[in-house]
Amino acid sequence: MTTGKLVRVRWHDAHAIGTGWMGVDEIDAGPRNISTVGWVIHGVKAGHLVLVGSVDDDMIDGGIAIPIGMIREIVELVDGARLPVEQLS
Repeated sequence: MTTGKLVRVRWHDAHAIGTGWMGVDEIDAGPRNISTVGWVIHGVKAGHLVLVGSVDDDMIDGGIAIPIGMIREIVELVDGARLPVEQLS
């Protein structure tokens, strides 16, 4: 398994347009703009960017496959700044 960079991806998601009966003029015309953060996993699903939330030597968790055509922006998140654990409480 090849783990790539840590990135934030902005993408347009398919979404429900409402619940129950509604008028056509009530349909939300705009896209659902989603932001997802994760580690890129290369070469596992053609036509998709695969991101995961947790990585071990040969295991992954919290994965999502985003169709390439739905992606609007990819930003690399630079790793390196260490924060003291005490700051998190």
